[in-house]
Amino acid sequence: MINNETLAERIIIAPVMVPGLAIPRYHKEIGDFDICFSSEYIHELYRMTDKSKIITTLHHNGKVIRCQVISSFVKGLDIRNQIERELPSLNYLEINYFEKKLINLPKGTWLQVRQFESKAEIELLIKSGIKGASIELPHTIEVNGIKINFTEEYERMDSKKDQLPYTFHIYGGSVWSWGRNEHGPAHFELKKDGKPIDKIFIPSTKSWNAANRKRKIDLLNSENNLISKKERKKIAEWLDSGDNLSRCQATWNKNNKDNKERVMFVY
Repeated sequence: MINNETLAERIIIAPVMVPGLAIPRYHKEIGDFDICFSSEYIHELYRMTDKSKIITTLHHNGKVIRCQVISSFVKGLDIRNQIERELPSLNYLEINYFEKKLINLPKGTWLQVRQFESKAEIELLIKSGIKGASIELPHTIEVNGIKINFTEEYERMDSKKDQLPYTFHIYGGSVWSWGRNEHGPAHFELKKDGKPIDKIFIPSTKSWNAANRKRKIDLLNSENNLISKKERKKIAEWLDSGDNLSRCQATWNKNNKDNKERVMFVY
């Protein structure tokens, strides 16, 4: 840490969930839909979530950007008072700065304060194009009277223009069969209308970072060779954005933690 940097220069206060904001999502049982969370739902989820277990390590172009969640709170009517309470070391001008940034967010917004090792780490994160914080949590929604329990997975790309004609799933692993009890190398299972069509193997961080753009497309080889080069290019661009590759690797390793004798983990 640079000694003369203040706390205000090393923190980001970002909304994690915003009430009333429609977010496009995809689920294999109901297809495309928009999900919108109420302030009451967000507050209950905030209350029930173990904030100490939220992952705070980010990756950008092979560089680990370390940060620590030092505060997490739901916005009330007096955001200035909340900032003063959560971050008592900030001075008057610093509090004014954050108050102006957050004042227009609706009441009930879940906010998270992330402290970085240096101001340079924040600048690197901003240059990467990331515009906010997010966490992956299980949700229950009701569609046509049917309750669906799901955790947001990698079932769609980041925007409509990048969406592929199939869904991504990260389960167990094998090169010759399908399902959660498989074994073998780490991979995405690609499905269309709920039916498996192909697999793409998840690359390691080392091989991915050492590859140029063309080589990255080649690294995303599929078991049945049914994924076109154009589609693999889209997937490569998605894995390159934010920390999507490391998140996919972490999901694979987590899902297979009890199957370690039969799977190949990725790092």
